[in-house]
Amino acid sequence: MTLTDLRRNRLAYALLALLATMILAALPWSGWHSAWTVDSRTQIEMIKGISEHGLPYVENGPVSQYPELQARWNVAHGEKLWGLYPPLFAYVSAPFYLHGGVASVSRMNVLFVLFFALGTFAVARRFFRDALLGSIAACLAVLSTPVGAAAMDISSFTLAEALIVWTIFVAMLSFESPRFSGVLAIAAGLLGGCAISTHVITFAMVFGVVVALAQPDDQSWIPTRKSILRAGLMTVGVVIALVPMALLNHIRFGSYNPISYGPCVWASCTDTGIDQQSAGNMLRFALPSFAWLGATILAAYFFR
Repeated sequence: MTLTDLRRNRLAYALLALLATMILAALPWSGWHSAWTVDSRTQIEMIKGISEHGLPYVENGPVSQYPELQARWNVAHGEKLWGLYPPLFAYVSAPFYLHGGVASVSRMNVLFVLFFALGTFAVARRFFRDALLGSIAACLAVLSTPVGAAAMDISSFTLAEALIVWTIFVAMLSFESPRFSGVLAIAAGLLGGCAISTHVITFAMVFGVVVALAQPDDQSWIPTRKSILRAGLMTVGVVIALVPMALLNHIRFGSYNPISYGPCVWASCTDTGIDQQSAGNMLRFALPSFAWLGATILAAYFFR
């Protein structure tokens, strides 16, 4: 290592330490005691239900007789009002809620920003082979995206984003560690499944990582038996992590589908307050992104 490299590394870790200090300095100002939005209200209800019953529901009287007792973004099932969001964030938050209420959950979310920043640093440092660029990437990810604002709310976005960057990092390790490639692919799948169990927005991201792992090591376009096995092992990890989600969804929605915002998957359910939240609607909204993805793939193929 040259003197220039040593100085760059010192600057990189000093910058990362400064970012971590800034994040931790936000802790005293992050202790909110109430919900900002309907989404965070639902998260608080789920956390409260887990703290009291072990399951993410609240009770508000005979809902089947009086539908007015069901709040928007609740799903009534078995006289219980179930929160419709993926539950991992609520389960992780429950111990903090029992310790210090909503304010402790808010502070916990700030710590997830640090977890996200370190993951971004790890991914970028490995991708660019440069610690300074890794630190700059971490700063940009925290300071120029909504992750910081989301951390101030009772929101699952921060944990989901942290889990997905660590999923990408472990998947990158599986490329570079032939001896432990299979184990690391399964570990990446478990992390990816946890990300999906935190927020369904990460499903497409995890799918993208699986596709990336199916690419051969020699940068050709035709998957090999080794690369397909690696992608398959990550898929196994994802499925294992989603089994508890599927079982819980069967209890609260009557559906084993682990990737949903309620009982309605392929068609919207206006009466539950989750209109246009189905997979079909999401695919329709994503059409411009698919067009851009197709153009990017063609450009990468012809100009590689």
